[in-house]
Amino acid sequence: MEYKHIICDLDNPYQSEDTVNKVIDLCLQYPLKGVHVPNYWAKKVIRDLKEKDITVISSIGEASGNDLTQIKLFALKELLKLGVEEVSVTINLSALRTNSTWCKIEFLQLTQTAHEKETLITLRLPKTEINQDEIQKIIQVVNHAGVDSILISEQNLHHLEMVQREISDLVEIQVECNNQQLLQKLLQQNIKVFWQSYVNLS
Repeated sequence: MEYKHIICDLDNPYQSEDTVNKVIDLCLQYPLKGVHVPNYWAKKVIRDLKEKDITVISSIGEASGNDLTQIKLFALKELLKLGVEEVSVTINLSALRTNSTWCKIEFLQLTQTAHEKETLITLRLPKTEINQDEIQKIIQVVNHAGVDSILISEQNLHHLEMVQREISDLVEIQVECNNQQLLQKLLQQNIKVFWQSYVNLS
């Protein structure tokens, strides 16, 4: 696999500045597609990689997706000020299971705010198994809310075929995967973007 397909994911929020510097060095050394960093380090990473053609990504809301929409919007606006090029947001499964329209409204607000600054929004699936009815609802949210990409967790790769079949052609499919054999198989299925843990890349 070529480096241009990989987003280096600094997925441990407790990393020290030393690790962040190592991630920056990795990005300077290899032609990666992007790097995902915690909010706190976004400003530093953007500054240190300003001469590099690499997408800097950060996330808003809890990993569970359960933060209030107002909190996500505030965090998004702060990241936009820093110049983050892409923002990932975990969908709120609790809200989805109650009324998926709530999720659609939330992502409509997030995408509208991000797109005003030409920033991309990625809907991220939580790291827990989702059933077929739920993935269908998520696909509807993605297709109707202007989301730019969907990030599928390893736990939900069994839904990949359905996502590929039913997602809008305007939406990029990204996969979170650290298994090298599985990555090669996914490349054959025309998946072009892979989030890989910094630990696996270093």
